Amino acid sequence: MTSGSNRRLKPLIYIAVIVVAIATANGIAGVLAGSWHEKGLISDFAHFWVAARLALAGHAGDAYDPAKFVAALLSAFDKRALGLFWLYPPQGFWLYLPFAPLTYAHAYIAFMLVTFLALMASLWAAGRWRLDIALCLALSPAVLVAVAFGQNGLWTSALLIVIAYARSERPLLAGIAIGLLTMKPQFGVLIPFVLLIERNWVCLAAAVVSTLALLAVTTLWFGAGIWGAYLSIFSADNPVVREMGQHMGALTWQISPFAGFQSAGLGRTASALLAVAVALAAAVTLYLNRHLADRSLKAALFIAATFLAAPYTGIYDLAALAFASLVLLLREADKSAPSLVVILASLAAFGLPTIGQRSAVLHMPVAALVLAVFALVVVHQAQGEARRPLATSA
Repeated sequence: MTSGSNRRLKPLIYIAVIVVAIATANGIAGVLAGSWHEKGLISDFAHFWVAARLALAGHAGDAYDPAKFVAALLSAFDKRALGLFWLYPPQGFWLYLPFAPLTYAHAYIAFMLVTFLALMASLWAAGRWRLDIALCLALSPAVLVAVAFGQNGLWTSALLIVIAYARSERPLLAGIAIGLLTMKPQFGVLIPFVLLIERNWVCLAAAVVSTLALLAVTTLWFGAGIWGAYLSIFSADNPVVREMGQHMGALTWQISPFAGFQSAGLGRTASALLAVAVALAAAVTLYLNRHLADRSLKAALFIAATFLAAPYTGIYDLAALAFASLVLLLREADKSAPSLVVILASLAAFGLPTIGQRSAVLHMPVAALVLAVFALVVVHQAQGEARRPLATSA
């Protein structure tokens, strides 16, 4: 039972969530000002929709050709639609193809609704469905940003939640989620390592089979040439990828350690080396804590380590982190002696999209520091739980 003072903690957490949501919405409104078009809000989704329509018309390879892709964008919208390109591997088309026949506005609404429902369903699949957590998650900066910009972060977060929370109890489902996550391979850097150290052979086999099946279907449908088109975007002659790599530190929507080190003024090579060191540290931390009995802490550590190891992470990708932080926040509020450190670290992780973007002007890897601190707090909390003989996993 919680004390009278602790009963007031949950309402304070809910108020903090609302305040962060309002601050995030205000920032989004400023960014999106002037982005309206007669066909709807021109955002990141416009680029995904155009790529899907090219694939539907039998020209999927054109999505990887900057000149042809820009021409398709100009045909569908105008110059305000420019700014992003289709950089996903070919299996990424499957996420958007069902929405390609729809008009842009209808596709936008349908895509965000479907991926939001997938995010909510992942809470149930992970065995963590609670109405208050679901409502707070819906108001999280990561969800608001993903919806506002038409990004796929809700879908990838749903997959990450299933992998993080259900890989032991539902390894087949988690393995399939890993296969689907290959459309964003940067989030799979540590997954094979984690499955190996946990000896989770069923999940590993399901991941391999689902990945191979997805790649085979993609190749059969789009043709083997689609892979050559995809690989061409990484050539030294492609100005798009080269420019993005050189200016990663200036992208305020990127919160990876690699981007953070570049924003601090380090060169690309030095930033890459430091990012690799961070990824190795995250892997070592997961190895040392591979026997954690507390599922909530183990999942939170996995999610934090995943984002620390990823070379590219957008602020719209962090709904899984928001969920993990909410689980810990509300669990802490139920304790007779809640930890202020856990509460503050969890709130910072929850608000990371807003913190990361607004702190970009400081030219410091603030987002990476928040992730690292959250991971360390989770490890410290796990060690404290282990010292309590009567502790049970949540």
